[in-house]
Amino acid sequence: MNHPPFANVFTPGKWKEQLFLIYNHTTMHRIFTILIFMGLHAVMSGQVRMIQGVVTDEENQTLPGVNILVRGTTSGTISGIDGDYSIQVSRGDTLEFSYISYKTLLIIVEDQNRIDVSMEIESSTLEEVVVIGYGSIRKKDVTGAVSIINVEEMQKIPTSNIATALQGRVSGVQIINAAEPGLNPTVLVRGYGTIFGDPNPLVVIDGIQTTTGALSNLNPADIESMQVLKDASAAAIYGSRAANGVIIITTRTGQKERFELNFNMETGVQSVANRFEMMNTAQYAEYTKRLYVNSSTRFLQVNPPAWTQNEEVLATDTDWQDVSFIDGKIQNYNLSLQGGGENSSFFMGLGYLRQEGVFVNADFERYNFRINSSFKHGRLRIGEAVNIFYRQKPETDLARRPMNIYAVAPQMPIYDENNLNGLGSPFPFITGGNNLPNPLAYDYRSYVTNGFGAQGNIFAELDLVKNLEFRSELNLTFNNNAFERYYEPIAQSQAAITSTSYEIDIRNNSAVSINSENYFKYNLVQGKHRVNAMAGFTAIRSTNVGTISSGSNLEPGTRVPQTGTSSRGSGINNEMTLLSQLARVNYNYQDKYMITASIRRDGASNFSRQNRWGYFPSFSAGWNVSEEPFLKNIDWLTRLKIRGGYGELGRNLGTFLNTLNSEIRYPWTTGDISGVAPLNIPNENLRWERVKQYNIGMDLEVLSGKLTISTDYFMRFSEDMIIQVPLPMFTGIPESAWANVGSMSNNGVEFDFNYTITRTADFQQRIGFNFTMIKNKVKSLSATQDTLLANNTITTPGHPVASHYGWVVHRVNPDSGQMEFEDLTGNGRVSGADRRILGSPHPDGFFGFNYSASFKGFDISAFFQGVWGNHIFNDSRRNLQSTHLDRNRLASVLVDAFDPVTNIEGSLPIISLSNQNDNDRAADRWIERGDYIRLRNMQIGYTFPAHMLKRANLRSLRLYVNGINLVTWTKYSGLDPDISPMNDVFSLGLDNFRYPPVRSFNFGFQIGL
Repeated sequence: MNHPPFANVFTPGKWKEQLFLIYNHTTMHRIFTILIFMGLHAVMSGQVRMIQGVVTDEENQTLPGVNILVRGTTSGTISGIDGDYSIQVSRGDTLEFSYISYKTLLIIVEDQNRIDVSMEIESSTLEEVVVIGYGSIRKKDVTGAVSIINVEEMQKIPTSNIATALQGRVSGVQIINAAEPGLNPTVLVRGYGTIFGDPNPLVVIDGIQTTTGALSNLNPADIESMQVLKDASAAAIYGSRAANGVIIITTRTGQKERFELNFNMETGVQSVANRFEMMNTAQYAEYTKRLYVNSSTRFLQVNPPAWTQNEEVLATDTDWQDVSFIDGKIQNYNLSLQGGGENSSFFMGLGYLRQEGVFVNADFERYNFRINSSFKHGRLRIGEAVNIFYRQKPETDLARRPMNIYAVAPQMPIYDENNLNGLGSPFPFITGGNNLPNPLAYDYRSYVTNGFGAQGNIFAELDLVKNLEFRSELNLTFNNNAFERYYEPIAQSQAAITSTSYEIDIRNNSAVSINSENYFKYNLVQGKHRVNAMAGFTAIRSTNVGTISSGSNLEPGTRVPQTGTSSRGSGINNEMTLLSQLARVNYNYQDKYMITASIRRDGASNFSRQNRWGYFPSFSAGWNVSEEPFLKNIDWLTRLKIRGGYGELGRNLGTFLNTLNSEIRYPWTTGDISGVAPLNIPNENLRWERVKQYNIGMDLEVLSGKLTISTDYFMRFSEDMIIQVPLPMFTGIPESAWANVGSMSNNGVEFDFNYTITRTADFQQRIGFNFTMIKNKVKSLSATQDTLLANNTITTPGHPVASHYGWVVHRVNPDSGQMEFEDLTGNGRVSGADRRILGSPHPDGFFGFNYSASFKGFDISAFFQGVWGNHIFNDSRRNLQSTHLDRNRLASVLVDAFDPVTNIEGSLPIISLSNQNDNDRAADRWIERGDYIRLRNMQIGYTFPAHMLKRANLRSLRLYVNGINLVTWTKYSGLDPDISPMNDVFSLGLDNFRYPPVRSFNFGFQIGL
């Protein structure tokens, strides 16, 4: 009887070992050799024996969970709960003992039957290798401001974007979150560095240069390491793309000589964390009565709407927040397989994430597939890292504009089968002058964005001669987005079916970026000298092609723009190229004195020829003071390093070319005709915006690595900022022209503190704390325009960019009930000249605090973060405390509004249709402190001991529960003090009915095979 060729290879419970053999010996000849070896191994089994032992630490405490591997094979085990282990070995085998935070120990087996080992704690975290762009160096050799992120702690927070979990984790990096699923948070490295343009840092994923938007396409479970280059001396190697800092991410690779299969699952639910206290029907009726009665004069009597006396109408009391908000489910699944041989490694990962919003049809869904592999043959190494993703983000008008929930009449019924869509709608006899539509009707106005793309690179490294290698890589980013906006008619005024027409917008956009990088790397260690250098060139070509098609008055049920009575279309086709040369050298002498110098030359196609090239140098130095003889004998001091540097970076914003608008409509005798008109005036003198930065820092490590402290002081200057300067009206050009005007500074201090309180085999405690203080100031603007006004903000020299701007409240006039404002100019009248700067949207500082502990298999962690010193313009409260509109208001309005009889001390204007003094104008009464402290994440888990998992052939198993955004301590009266800017710096600190804050509870497990 013939058997399958692998019938004798696979053994139940030993699938990992056999997979390794098949992977590392793929030809039939090698398989045949393996079978012969297995037979000889059985004959010579007398030479294989079982040895036992116990693993302990420096304090003679047993260490459970230590990985014990017969080096060069897949045979291994894990020490038990009492540190004991047993393993089959042969004479001459090498046992490898490895455990996190401990030095790896190698022991050669001779004739002993028992091997007890004592493992030593890794004395210094400064021996870590840090990725710094186009290479890596030892952390002890770093001379710039580089922060290493604890990825394992970040991955405890379930999120669609790893940047969200970065909040509060590292000094100098401020994350302003967006609560809506799938939206990208704002990432600021050392504050806002410019007025116009993207303030987010450059993101480099496996060498691929991209934007923070790419983080929403990345599966957080695939991340291996993460660093932030904060100062110019560290980031200058990326030149014109690094003015806002750099985040470097390396994804996971396989471990040599072993296979691992991991599956992680997490599920949970999220709900709205905070709500407004709105008026109920009875309170709203009282408010409406006052609104009309207080508008009466002796010449004119204004009667309240009839509904305020209608018992049938008053019987309906709808809480539109209860109706609109839902509990959203969270599902996150990740499967990975990794392994490798002596000359190869691979990692494959599958990920699925679905995060439902707190509104219907406001979700985010993403699929990920990743493959990373590398192979070595002689002096050549080749490999690739590829991420393929698909995402979908549906939305409705309600999720985009939550303000539609709050001001709706509470006496309006939710459903009415006689109305359009079967929903209750505003009628004069029910809602009076409040004609706002049913919030659920906005579900018939939908937005869907589908995205598909890939991001990856292929590389080859060749060892040319000793210490010199050449690397060539090709990076590709492809992203296709299909967007559709579809509007169905809704009852939106005082009639049963008064509606807009059926409308649709369809947009398709494809963005492709190709980056070729070729450079040499040189590493030399000789005596007291250590040299790490690189030099090369890069070329980037980016294209963006898109179409827009829209139509209105469509036939019901159709979604084709051309079927409407009105349709139009347009397109976009942009291309940009960047060519660069770069070089860097790191020099270390005696592990005491370090120098780093770099230079990059960038040429961009969207500048004119005379201004196309920019040069971005940097220099930094470090001194390991603890290596000097006068500190060598201090036992408690492990490391003390002082470092400082200077560097220049650039920003590439705007274009010297003019742009045209092809959608201009001109009247003609036969009707409107299409035309073309310029949108702006080209500026051939436009040049690079420059960022100059000074940094001085200190790194301290004491008590054998238990306590580490790092601190930095920096000065950052943005010069020749690229700003849009308004053109005279007689030019007829609608847009402002780009020009190099103005300067701005950010000065600050950063501090990181980490302390291991307890570190034994059974019990460990750690705390981490960081804080940052930054001062932003505009130094100068255009000679012809020294002030920028936008969104009730002012940008002017001597003050922070986008400072809040408005009037100062004097009092509520007891005679009229109207709000009075201060006459600060003293000219006897209040005008625009009486406006003042009311506060800064930039925080004075922000911080993060983390506590983690583990006892045997149990672990717990709690993470807090917060900000202080910033001011928020509470535009939501301004809308909901307005006392002159027939809209639902905050319940507190009835208590706080001025009344000539019942409340002469009221802080709000009188409730009246009359608004004689523009009471709701931008003023200091809407400015609030944005300080807060938040319990961002708390997690409790249990890891099963190895001896319990052996029977099930499991390598590891952990169960956990966690809570996100559990508690927020703040005096801010809005829903959430963590306000994400919309599109630009001028919306920073503006709270205008953003997506409500959410709280989530999750359960998950992690299995390793």
